[in-house]
Amino acid sequence: MATVVAAGTAVITASQAAGTGFTAANNVSQTQTIGAPSAAPAITPGTITVQVRFNTTPSSASASFADMKYNKSVGFLFVKDDAHPGDYNLVYKVLNGGTAIDGKTYPRITYTDGAGQAVGYKWSFAINGRGDEPGSAYTQYPQYVEMIKAGFDVMNHTRNHGGFHRYQEIKELEKEIYQNTGYRTRTGVIPTADEGFVSSWVQEGYKFIGSSFGVTASRDGYDSYINWQDRANVKTMNTNYLLVSRFLMDDMWKADLGSADSWVDGIFAASTGGTKIMGHAFSHGPGGAAEVQYFQQFVQYVKNHPSNNDRAWIAGAQEFAEYYETKENVVKSESLSGNTLTITLDLSKISTKNRLRDMSLVVNSDASISSVTVSGADNFSFNAGTKLINVYKTNPNVSSPFDDPTPPQITSVKANGNKLTITYDKAVTQSGIAGYEVAGNAVTGLSGSGTSYTLTLQNNWAAGQKLSYRMQQGNASGNGLKVTSYIEHPIDQETGVTPPTGSSLRIEAERYASMSGIQVENTGDEGGGQNVGYVDAGDWMSYSVG
Repeated sequence: MATVVAAGTAVITASQAAGTGFTAANNVSQTQTIGAPSAAPAITPGTITVQVRFNTTPSSASASFADMKYNKSVGFLFVKDDAHPGDYNLVYKVLNGGTAIDGKTYPRITYTDGAGQAVGYKWSFAINGRGDEPGSAYTQYPQYVEMIKAGFDVMNHTRNHGGFHRYQEIKELEKEIYQNTGYRTRTGVIPTADEGFVSSWVQEGYKFIGSSFGVTASRDGYDSYINWQDRANVKTMNTNYLLVSRFLMDDMWKADLGSADSWVDGIFAASTGGTKIMGHAFSHGPGGAAEVQYFQQFVQYVKNHPSNNDRAWIAGAQEFAEYYETKENVVKSESLSGNTLTITLDLSKISTKNRLRDMSLVVNSDASISSVTVSGADNFSFNAGTKLINVYKTNPNVSSPFDDPTPPQITSVKANGNKLTITYDKAVTQSGIAGYEVAGNAVTGLSGSGTSYTLTLQNNWAAGQKLSYRMQQGNASGNGLKVTSYIEHPIDQETGVTPPTGSSLRIEAERYASMSGIQVENTGDEGGGQNVGYVDAGDWMSYSVG
């Protein structure tokens, strides 16, 4: 029979009567000091406790967050744009394992977390919605749900790949994705490097934005934060504004991989001597069955690169951004008692929008690690030799974008002579004309209050002229938020007003009011500018005339 003995001093007495095997009765008495049992760390909601036990008592011990997840020294962010079927039936099937569009079955492609656990290669998918259109030529939301569960990330590429109402474009898609998948997007890809999206995304708390960041996107005023050359140095990047340019890989889906292999070489070469680089590349493919072999060839080129040797982190864009958000906002405290280092990680200051709260810790001590226990996490792994500890935690209660406060939004813009009346859906305060522009005219004055304001123009409004408002230049605000950017908002003629007469109006194809799936590209024609490109079956454009 076993009896639990409290800590302290106890006298233990044992008696044996005479009998078989014993010639006489015998009594044994011994005094023992009973130590307190080693208690398991208490689990406090919102905290993770890590206990590191050493083989000997260390003179000192502490832990720091790794520069990169899994303590890797180089990394890659790969993105596929526009939600074509290849997201699921090619990229996902080849990387995660399964039967791809070419009819062949592929094994899962992995590396390690530095502590013996396999980690799958990840891609991010920048989508424009359409996942709720069964039968369309786009990846569907049930397929994205499967991919998200496997660790792949989805990015906000705006609902219509453009559109004049920047906030509506990003928020409608964010809500749609959340409603259909339960996944909250916090990373974005600017459509065609257009202006107005960066500033709107920053206000919405987005953690990562990718683009080529052309001249128009520069108008948002964030150029000083952009990580150029298709990469970010994780030791020097500003994690409050993770803007990273992208390398275009559309020419790589062929036997020689185009220029993609040399780009990969350059990222590995730059990640030496303590410099840790995250490369960032995108493409609109691969797509058809014939391109599966080249996609697999490219992934194997990265995996088997002579400079890799399991030192590369192949991350999703949101995984990348949230790793840094987590390690910069978690409150870490430590205590060393005997041969045990206790690390407490308080998650309460991390945004409720944050989903992935994984952390990689490196222990610094002169003693070797014998064991690690973790409470409050989903899982963990550790490498006693390198003293790396990976803590895995997913937030199951990410806040809903439907609960976010909304900025005032323009509901109409109407013209009467040289006056434009702007109506908002909620009260606005603003002063001055900064931020306002009417192409082909000039804004000279602003008056009004609440939900109605009037702009005075230098000349009478003419059919085809549109209103732009740039939030980074103006001061219009309400409901605790700035009014977001509107680029070329259509203007309607007030009812009962005779429209101006004159010559016919010419509208350039790329000057659409709204569209779905369309992209524009720079043109080499005389005069430069842009034209419409990348048009697929089912894409459309609409225009506001007069």
